[in-house]
Amino acid sequence: MARDMAVVWECACPGAVGGADDPRMNPMAPGAPGQENLRCERMLVCAGEKDWAVARDRVYYAAVSTSAWRGGVAWVESEGEGHVFFLEKPGCAKAKELMDRVVAFIAGH
Repeated sequence: MARDMAVVWECACPGAVGGADDPRMNPMAPGAPGQENLRCERMLVCAGEKDWAVARDRVYYAAVSTSAWRGGVAWVESEGEGHVFFLEKPGCAKAKELMDRVVAFIAGH
């Protein structure tokens, strides 16, 4: 799946430096802006446990949470689910749980 994403990214951004490791796709890539420069006050990082990018997502969450950024970051991992599972199975219980968490985040809870 990661290889598929690299192909999609190359199509979406031809000539991207580093392919799928372009800073627009991978905020931890060399040359990416530091997390202390984030312009938001809060961040919710979500991933599926079986998502091909979950390792990258965990690294990003850890980097943001230990950075000099003054905002608040939260992590949500959907157990047993893969990449964009909520689009493929929008009516499943895990998708509903994720949507509830996103709505609560947006509402400031």
